[in-house]
Amino acid sequence: MRAFLRLALLLMIALPIPVQADPLFDLGVQLLSSAPQSVKDGPPVDRARYACGAYCDMLGNKVTNNSNLWTRLGYLFRTGDATRWTCGDHSNNLESIFRGMGIEDSFLVRADSRSGLPTPNADHGALALTSGGDIYLFDPWQLALQTGSFVGGQNSPWNGMSSAEWERRMREQGFRWFSDEPDKNYPSMGDVVHSRTYRAQSRDRPKLRITNLFVTGGPKNYEVTVQFATEGKGWGPNPSLRLTGMLEGPGTNRSFERTVDTQPGYQGYTLPLNMEGHQPGSYQVSIKLAALQLEASASAPITVAAPIPRISVTRLTVDPAVLAPGQAATLRVEYVADGFGPDPVITPKIRLWLESSSGTDLGTESVHEWPCHQGASRYATAKLVVGADARPGPIRAQGTVSLGGVTQTIEAAAHIQQVAPVATSLIPGRITVYHTEKLLWPSQLTLTRREGETGYYTGTSVQGYPITGQASFSPQGTVHIQIHCPTNGFSGDFNGQLQGNEVIGRYSASSGFGGGYFKAVISP
Repeated sequence: MRAFLRLALLLMIALPIPVQADPLFDLGVQLLSSAPQSVKDGPPVDRARYACGAYCDMLGNKVTNNSNLWTRLGYLFRTGDATRWTCGDHSNNLESIFRGMGIEDSFLVRADSRSGLPTPNADHGALALTSGGDIYLFDPWQLALQTGSFVGGQNSPWNGMSSAEWERRMREQGFRWFSDEPDKNYPSMGDVVHSRTYRAQSRDRPKLRITNLFVTGGPKNYEVTVQFATEGKGWGPNPSLRLTGMLEGPGTNRSFERTVDTQPGYQGYTLPLNMEGHQPGSYQVSIKLAALQLEASASAPITVAAPIPRISVTRLTVDPAVLAPGQAATLRVEYVADGFGPDPVITPKIRLWLESSSGTDLGTESVHEWPCHQGASRYATAKLVVGADARPGPIRAQGTVSLGGVTQTIEAAAHIQQVAPVATSLIPGRITVYHTEKLLWPSQLTLTRREGETGYYTGTSVQGYPITGQASFSPQGTVHIQIHCPTNGFSGDFNGQLQGNEVIGRYSASSGFGGGYFKAVISP
């Protein structure tokens, strides 16, 4: 809103200016468009003189310069803004117009009396540009102060005045200190020119610095990350840096080198560092970056801890969950073992056994010593047979994995239930299994109980292939039958419900044999 009011007070002239977010910027665009070709092609200071002259001509004698306490009070009363048309207001207006003309590097220069008195003109500022090693100032406020109006701005000495001349005239008005930075004061404009030139050269000079260096990872594989900045001019579009590094520690003095392709600005680079086989202790990694005769270096510590043996047994399972006396159970223990030094191959000792809930050993145990690579997930299995004289009741599976003096014990997550032998009438001498759907295996399999063994059967398929089977019966009447034919690879799991002397249920078979419904006839 303030920009719009300011533009309205300019009482402008011939150039149509649309009301937008910054109409003074748009004014600069239009001034450049209508300027002579010599101005368009000239240096920024020529465009600035043209813009400042046009600005002063627009104000002419239509605007009262705000140069003392009374004019400030008047503008405060009329517009609500006591700073309207002060030197700072003119500088802000010119800065917007300059930007519209493509001039982005204008800045404010201030002269200060440092009188300590609360007067409106204790200091004075004007917009400036650097050109040819000097500073040129654009000061419409001083034009109106000296002549009484803004008329004649195009040819005014205050339009692009040299720093030395501006300093001389400021000293005549009582100003003694000069600055182009907040909270900085120099005794002359020559010092301002020198300081600004030095800062520009320092800002443009190529610089290379490491901003951070840190190490992550372990205990063997680490990553060294170096963060750095390439600043200033002269780097080119894709500068390459030479990275050299040194690792020093117990019995180690390793060097390495990389070429790092970057882009100007803040960058980061990460390289792997393998410490496998190194002695435990404190190490130091040093990184140096070099390019354009510039170097930057930094270092960071690495601590290699002694290996800590670790055995982690993650799971123990038992299959099947329901057993009859004399039946075998498969125990599977899963574990991870690592932290045993640089040798990647380890040989844990694995012990698996079954016992009753009262702690009575069921007389079976399996012990293994299998080599494996440390850190990898492994498993061990054992098939254990429940004693034929085992009593009905709950039993459990247990196991230990031992290595390097470290042992971990685990128990099956759920107790398995041993059941009493089924009634004699439910221990068949023969089981005949029929496929009740599409034929994918022989339509009839007949198995006969092996002599003296409850639940174990043998038979022959209709093709004459030998087959084996196992059957278990629960007191609730559920039946589980497993059949295997090694000749053609058929394996099937049959689960059903006993109804009289028949079992009705579903089965699943090995690949290529499908699954579906079946019926089994139980014979004495």
